[in-house]
Amino acid sequence: MFWGTAKKFTRENCEYTLSSLKTNLPLAFDSISVEQIRAYARLSWRWMDAYRHGLSGKAAEYAVKNNKSQKN
Repeated sequence: MFWGTAKKFTRENCEYTLSSLKTNLPLAFDSISVEQIRAYARLSWRWMDAYRHGLSGKAAEYAVKNNKSQKN
């Protein structure tokens, strides 16, 4: 998810040259907040937890989307 967000930023702010990519890639990484990275980690954890409990397909998706875990 982090890499996908960085790629989106790069596509939106790039002139499609190597020098532009070298300039924009660090900016893309810096544009993603710590809060967003934590949200990606929580979502990944919920998917892994669903799979650990033997869920798959629609059941895993339902469990991930309807997770009512405590927020910090």
